[in-house]
Amino acid sequence: MNKSRREFLAGSAWMGVAAVAAGCIGERMSLGFGTGAPMHGFRAEPMKRIRVGVIGIGARGTSAVKRLVQIPGVELTAVCDINPKRLDLVRAWLKEKGYPTVREFGKSEDDWKGLAEWDGVDVVYSCAPRAIHAPINVHSMAAGKHVMQEVPGVFDIDECWQTVEAAEKY
Repeated sequence: MNKSRREFLAGSAWMGVAAVAAGCIGERMSLGFGTGAPMHGFRAEPMKRIRVGVIGIGARGTSAVKRLVQIPGVELTAVCDINPKRLDLVRAWLKEKGYPTVREFGKSEDDWKGLAEWDGVDVVYSCAPRAIHAPINVHSMAAGKHVMQEVPGVFDIDECWQTVEAAEKY
């Protein structure tokens, strides 16, 4: 069976429409009408100053810190890592470049929760190991924070739905 790409895509689209019409979507796939509210039309109030906390100060986190401090209107207020040497390096770099000191978290493996709950951040930027991106994002949203990351934030469909439901709820 040799189908063209166009025929394959058309067939796939029709199968999706048929599955929705037949009620074959799961309980969690409520098309935005589950436990939360649909996100279409979502709008956050503009912020003149955005206070960011970075969780995970490895290679990606260090690069994120160096980018964030250069953006007008962005203020780096906190960093978190369980490796004290990484915190030392970021602290030294910020001081060398003349940037303000930031609050440091990282005394335990769950100290990222303190950063997410701290009133001194508006946005949590997760640069931690991928395995904890979804828990960080869900916890941060529950704490009233916006979340950012530059790599995939989930490992499986359950983490996808946890993230979607947190975004819709909070």
